[in-house]
Amino acid sequence: MCSKLCLGRIPGYLLFAMTLWFTWKWKCDRVFDSTFQLSLCPGSIFAGGVIRDNTMNWLVGFALNKGLGSVIEAELWGIFEGLKLVWKVGFRKVIVESDSQSTVLLLSNTIPLNHLLFNIIHVCKSLMENEWSCTIHHVYRESNKAVDFLTNLSHYLDLEIIVFEEPPTQISGILDDDYNGVDVGRMISSS
Repeated sequence: MCSKLCLGRIPGYLLFAMTLWFTWKWKCDRVFDSTFQLSLCPGSIFAGGVIRDNTMNWLVGFALNKGLGSVIEAELWGIFEGLKLVWKVGFRKVIVESDSQSTVLLLSNTIPLNHLLFNIIHVCKSLMENEWSCTIHHVYRESNKAVDFLTNLSHYLDLEIIVFEEPPTQISGILDDDYNGVDVGRMISSS
């Protein structure tokens, strides 16, 4: 039991340390990564996903608002909901692309049972181990613009998931660029 300042069972000194760490990390990200953006509503779980065939044609997409949580939780919930949707539709050869290297590593490696996000990681890994071919790899955000669009759209949702059988009209230009292989530049550190 917490005898001093706490949030739930998290002691105040740990909350203070985490706040400092994230503040420093976000400041560095903002200075050194031109694509970095803080969420419009920090601490919220917004996600989006696009399911395409092997020729980049739209099959289905989704936007999701799960409430409060971390950026990594948002990435994991997006992957979880996407995998559920793909399984339900009946696809059995799946490549998951995520612009979060941390999330890819969490889903590619063994994690301890006491990991803070063990439950959502475990259900994602369980889905990935279903009777299908399912791989995950990292892509840069610039090659994931359609997902980024749907994620931004989810900021305006209530706590829900919306599935798009047809792409929203506002996304057609992004999908055309993806289909035609339009290259989007990105500066990457060589170190």
